[in-house]
Amino acid sequence: MSTVPQEISKETVFGWFQHAILDRQNDVLPFFREKGGWENCFKLWMSGQLRQLPGHPEVRCEQHIYGNAREAVDLLVETRTVPPQFICIELKAESFFHSAKQERVNAEHVFFQSFENDLRKLRRVQLQNALGLAVAICITGSAAGPLETRGYQSEVLSLNDRTNVTIFISDCDRIASDTGW
Repeated sequence: MSTVPQEISKETVFGWFQHAILDRQNDVLPFFREKGGWENCFKLWMSGQLRQLPGHPEVRCEQHIYGNAREAVDLLVETRTVPPQFICIELKAESFFHSAKQERVNAEHVFFQSFENDLRKLRRVQLQNALGLAVAICITGSAAGPLETRGYQSEVLSLNDRTNVTIFISDCDRIASDTGW
């Protein structure tokens, strides 16, 4: 039996992500600047962090929970409670080269569209007792701005190297563009 609470909230998960970023803060900016992006690195950091939680939940990456073989959730956390609770997490991590390749550096950033697409995808989770969350990690104001404008819950973390990282989180019940925000 796990000591993880039966009902894990969005705020609890948000805290886990904040802790993970602060724990690896010296790696954030160098990885952000790498070609190929750092979302997969961040996913692996998080899976390692999540496995260390009380009760040692099972954490799996790239799990097919949407009912088709082409789509997979980035992180699936399963508590060892009875019945188990599932936390389905879609990640977005802003990458300098990915943004430049898509000519987003000086244009209005459309990073938020990928975030909102993940929220829509989470509405199709085929698991009982599941919490679906999308988490976005932004380094630049051009990526963070549209998410802030749309009112997603966020927290700005100041890292040792004076880099500000903004973390956004939302559950799949609130998608700003679907409500006209």
